[in-house]
Amino acid sequence: MATELQRFKKWAIKINKQDTVLCHFYISTKRQVVEPPQYFVFNMLSKDKCWQIRGSLGDGLCKKKFHVPVLNCWKVDVKFFSGLKDYYSDQKRYNKYKYAILISKNKLSKVLPDTKEVLNFVGGVNVNAKNCWLYDIASKKSGVLEPFNYCKVVRSRIPKEPLTGEPIFRIPLSAIIGIMVQYGEKNKYQKLLKQKGMSNVKVFCL
Repeated sequence: MATELQRFKKWAIKINKQDTVLCHFYISTKRQVVEPPQYFVFNMLSKDKCWQIRGSLGDGLCKKKFHVPVLNCWKVDVKFFSGLKDYYSDQKRYNKYKYAILISKNKLSKVLPDTKEVLNFVGGVNVNAKNCWLYDIASKKSGVLEPFNYCKVVRSRIPKEPLTGEPIFRIPLSAIIGIMVQYGEKNKYQKLLKQKGMSNVKVFCL
């Protein structure tokens, strides 16, 4: 997959000159606290003109009563490239990563203005409860988020739906600039992107 990594890096570096590429993974785990792969498939098959995301709760330093629904993304930079290289070198070990969407930070920030890079919490720092979602404890990422646990996180606060209270938000399809799919599924998803009017979206393999 060395060729695929180089192709991805070349594309992302070009985009990052004027924007920032963000990566949001759809992960399959026993304790499903993030968006499962089915959500990605649902969006690909949907005729909706927006991409539906479901915010996760309990991220950062938030206590239960201060839980803020958020969208978690990795910042695609040198550290992310390094993590992706490790992923490609041992895909069986990291097989929980099923799909990903690659998002334009500039376009995401227009619809979710509370989009900020997360800071690592340092003991002794007094964090306002309203801002607890902007901090992570670095040690808690180890193992769980390998091989991307050293990458920078960009987090967007998601408003709850007024009627249902669910942490669901729809972002414009134009904010999606790339997707990552399982090896062997590339042609299938390229066809689905064309049907959705998203043929300009780049497809990469995981």
